Amino acid sequence: MLLLPFGFEAPVVVTVACFTLGGVVYGPFVALSVTLMQTASPPRHLAAMLAARSAVLLTASPLGTALGGPLTTVLGPRVTLAGSGLVTVALAVVAGVLLLPVRRGALTRPSRNEEASGTAPPLA
Repeated sequence: MLLLPFGFEAPVVVTVACFTLGGVVYGPFVALSVTLMQTASPPRHLAAMLAARSAVLLTASPLGTALGGPLTTVLGPRVTLAGSGLVTVALAVVAGVLLLPVRRGALTRPSRNEEASGTAPPLA
């Protein structure tokens, strides 16, 4: 979403501010995502989940470069960056919709900490 100003010919100050905000948001992403995986996954699956995450990230970078180069040549940098922003927003919406039932189920189940401590309310 923060890439969208590139596509709408926003003033340079707005574009740089959005790009800076994107960097601030992305900065802690890696640490937060790994912490979330460590917290949310069962210990027996943690190694496999982290390995899968690494495999996806190692594939994503060259794939993005392979797609980004030709797209930038054909569409130009402004449209490519704006399109990237729009695709990112669309993927976030799709992920949110797909994960909504999972999240609703998590709200009705006791957490691992509650189960371990015996403070979990009884399931109906």
